[in-house]
Amino acid sequence: MPTEHVFNGNVNLYTTYELEVQPAQGAIPLIATFEPAGTWVIKRDHFGKQGRLEILDEDVVITLRFDAAGQHDAAQGHMHIDLKCLFDLPLLDSKLKIRLDQRTYQLGAYSVSGAPPDSANGRIRLAGSGMFSEGMLGGHDCLIEVAGTFSPNPWA
Repeated sequence: MPTEHVFNGNVNLYTTYELEVQPAQGAIPLIATFEPAGTWVIKRDHFGKQGRLEILDEDVVITLRFDAAGQHDAAQGHMHIDLKCLFDLPLLDSKLKIRLDQRTYQLGAYSVSGAPPDSANGRIRLAGSGMFSEGMLGGHDCLIEVAGTFSPNPWA
C-alpha cells in the first residue's frame, strides 16, 4: 500500500473578477500518494477538509470534484497535477479545471511561477492558469500558485 504524504502549504489566487482585491489567499491541506512509477494522486476525500480561501471578502471552501492525478520525477526536476475543483461561493458555485506545473503564468500585472520539486526537503511550488466555468466566477481567468511541504518527504 502506498504511503500517504500530508501537504501543508498556501495558495495564492489571482482572478479577473474584482481585480482590486488580489490575491485571494488561503491554505489547502491535502493528502497525496506517490507511486514509484512517477505518478502521484490526491484523493477527493483527502482534499480541502480544512481548506479555506479568502476571496471576495468571503470564506470559500474549495473541493476536488474528482481524484487528481499527475506525474512527478524529483531527480529530473519535473512535477505536475491536473485538478477539477469546485469553489463554494456565496451566490453561485464555480468550477475550475486547471493543470499545476513548474511554468510561469501571467495575467495582466500578476505573475505566478512553479519550481522544480525540492527533493531534499519535500517542498513544491506549482502554478497554473485557467478559466472558471459556471456560477459567480464563470468566464473569469485566474492564476493559482500553490507552495508548501509534504511530510513525510516522498523523495527521501
